[in-house]
Amino acid sequence: MKIKARLKEEVKKYLIDKIRKEQENITIISSQQLMQEELDSLVNQYSFLKGKEITNTVDKDILAGVIIMQGSRVLDLSLKSMLKNLEQVVYEVA
Repeated sequence: MKIKARLKEEVKKYLIDKIRKEQENITIISSQQLMQEELDSLVNQYSFLKGKEITNTVDKDILAGVIIMQGSRVLDLSLKSMLKNLEQVVYEVA
């Protein structure tokens, strides 16, 4: 089955636009609601956050720290993931 060139181009344009919009939206997951000063500090530390729309979501399961999500990219700085990594290292060494 051959796809028409026009349809193919429209789908490509739609997907590129959707990916671009996802890259502009940042979700920061934290164990408690972050104050504006804390969000500003994160933006100053991580340059890829500058000029992006940031949403703060609360997930008490991460214990402390943050998880930064941008599209399909995830930067996990949570205590939960650090403890899980430590557990894995201890398990491998023992």
